[in-house]
Amino acid sequence: MKRLLLSLLLVVALLPLVSSAETILGPFTGTTTGYSAEVDVSSAAQIRVHVFSEGTSSATVLVETRVANAGGRWTTAATITDPTDAGEQWLIPPCRAVRIHVSVHASGTISGVVVTRTSASGTWQ
Repeated sequence: MKRLLLSLLLVVALLPLVSSAETILGPFTGTTTGYSAEVDVSSAAQIRVHVFSEGTSSATVLVETRVANAGGRWTTAATITDPTDAGEQWLIPPCRAVRIHVSVHASGTISGVVVTRTSASGTWQ
């Protein structure tokens, strides 16, 4: 079990956090709360959101999606409490737009990355 956990951690550590096709959300620093810019993911078959902190944090971060055109209602797809430097990744169902909402923030620098692919077997971009 320990060997499997170490292998998974190594794989996650080796994944690039940022490439030219990824969209970065944030950062939210200090005690700043609020919403990131929304990312249009309407042409994506799959959407992955990675939320992380630079070091230790005390925050609640919501991954929010919108299925309607502009002006539609936002719904919570995931809730992340106290993100770590490794962060959490969520595979989000197809939708029109995604954003992160830092609803509570006592400390830490919170960021997010959105990557998409146009088919289930395509390359993440």
